[in-house]
Amino acid sequence: MGLVGAGLFGSNVVLGASISYYGGLLKTSNMLASLVVVTALGVLMTQILSIIEGHFDSWRTGLGK
Repeated sequence: MGLVGAGLFGSNVVLGASISYYGGLLKTSNMLASLVVVTALGVLMTQILSIIEGHFDSWRTGLGK
């Protein structure tokens, strides 16, 4: 999410830059499409990392298990 935030202010290539660009042009459908893509990527990456963490977390016992 840091890359999206950085893209809002200092880049012309990242998804955050497209959100800022389309927002400036008042093209809300394009802006919201970019926002949906960023949100979907965030959810997808969180789920993938959760699965990887669960795989490597099998050695841990106690509080959470």
